[in-house]
Amino acid sequence: MKTIGFWGNTNNYPFMIALAFKCKGYEIEFIVDSSNKLNRPEFRYPDYLNNYPDWITDVSPFDLFSVSNPISVDKLDVIKKKFENCDVIFLNGFSIRFDKFFNKKHVSILTGSDLTNLADYKYAESLMELYLNQLEQMGKLTIGSEESFFLKKHARLFRVFRVFYKIFGLKIINDKSWFMPRNYIYNVFYLLCYKSWLYSEIEKQQNSIKNSVCYIYAPLGLIKDGDALLKEIDANIKKRVLGLMVDESLTNYIPPCKNKIIRVFNVARFNWVLHKAIERVDFSQLDMKGNDIMIKGLGLFYRKHKIPLNVVFVKKGNDINETISLLKQEGIDHFVTWKNELTQSEVYQEYINADIVCDQFAQSVVSMGGLDAMAIGRPLIANARSEIYENILGEKTQICNAKTPEEVSEWLEKLVFNEQFRIEKGLKSREFVMKHFSSRSVVKRLESYF
Repeated sequence: MKTIGFWGNTNNYPFMIALAFKCKGYEIEFIVDSSNKLNRPEFRYPDYLNNYPDWITDVSPFDLFSVSNPISVDKLDVIKKKFENCDVIFLNGFSIRFDKFFNKKHVSILTGSDLTNLADYKYAESLMELYLNQLEQMGKLTIGSEESFFLKKHARLFRVFRVFYKIFGLKIINDKSWFMPRNYIYNVFYLLCYKSWLYSEIEKQQNSIKNSVCYIYAPLGLIKDGDALLKEIDANIKKRVLGLMVDESLTNYIPPCKNKIIRVFNVARFNWVLHKAIERVDFSQLDMKGNDIMIKGLGLFYRKHKIPLNVVFVKKGNDINETISLLKQEGIDHFVTWKNELTQSEVYQEYINADIVCDQFAQSVVSMGGLDAMAIGRPLIANARSEIYENILGEKTQICNAKTPEEVSEWLEKLVFNEQFRIEKGLKSREFVMKHFSSRSVVKRLESYF
């Protein structure tokens, strides 16, 4: 049986894939490189807390993509040694660009920013613009000055400098304080060196995705920016694997609680204020969740029926203050309970406690969290992107599809006032998810490539 290596673990999704392969008898070597709870196995699977088996290696913290390029050679060597006997490796996030370091067949697991930021030259340009703005704000440059104009129009010099960068292997200094703006000559040198490094890393990321034996990404048509970038990279569409999945080991049916007041849990982080998102260089279509649509729908339902709900929100996202203001405008802030950021296992408990779960309402994609909620038997209200998924799956989605506040309110009416319908919808949701998004089916698709 083959041995598979995994490096990169965004939201524990790669770890779910690793467990699915392990259940089929594969040997696994798994690297944990992040101190972020969302990317550590023990915060989704509590049995691993302070108890990693020998097939999991913790090299965290390992910052792979920062302004100062503090790449630890020692940690890279540890990972390389762990992967020596692997037949194929799965790379996710910042690690994708290291494929040539291992010289093995690899699969790219694309979960968002590892494509639309780290494989996009426009992202480097945006970071450069931020740096120049920082110089101007700190008084190192004067807006409109000759120096400012030169730095912003340095394309020719940058192309020349990249040659020197590649020939001499220049490195960004391993000290984040070096990124702070200083005198003019230093700023020119740093800017060009940093940009050369960024372009080099983005080129590696693109080539790695292109040369994967297959790559996991959302279905064609769902994320337009990602589709366009994959086409630009010349990634073979025949190597594209639909990878959304639920972990079958965690998704037994759990009957709903007998809540006296209907409990609604929102799984999507609060990112919905468009003008703020446009200002950020690291935002993509996937990051916008349309939470305002859900809140306005809750408001419509409450004003029409005057029935309180027990709504649970998590303080996660960039638009918490705007969300609190909108709740007050809608007159429903009094029945919302806010919780601090939860671990994935704590989020899973919220699915169990809930009667109804909500996910994204923008043009993003229903998360694996939303699918997990469906898998244990909870109805999910969200924008299902049915125009994409129903064509692919060949049947109607069991997600309570809503794109407007009015549709959110209508689904709440159906689910809140009819317990039997709510239970039946939950059961159908589970059947739908297990049929199309089980970890077993994803592993089967991946096996065909290696």
